[in-house]
Amino acid sequence: MVRTIPLGQADGVEDRPKAMGLFARLKTESLVVVPVTSDHFVTAARFADQYGLGLRAADSLHIAVAAEHGATICTPDKRLAKAAIALGVSAALV
Repeated sequence: MVRTIPLGQADGVEDRPKAMGLFARLKTESLVVVPVTSDHFVTAARFADQYGLGLRAADSLHIAVAAEHGATICTPDKRLAKAAIALGVSAALV
């Protein structure tokens, strides 16, 4: 999970503990952490080989893990969402 903060709105080191605390709470209350296996990398390579989708390696891996676990890809990236759907994985633009 990545969230950018515009320059000038972050308080550097002082914001980090707060951000990490919020992430820890989110992880505990809302997220399920799953291991990434060698099979995921094989699947990701097959997805990345579909050049028309324009996937980067990391995007392919995220989709591969989501595919195995029946998870929905939640992303602000329209290209990633479109590729996930084309590969049969649920996606939601956020």
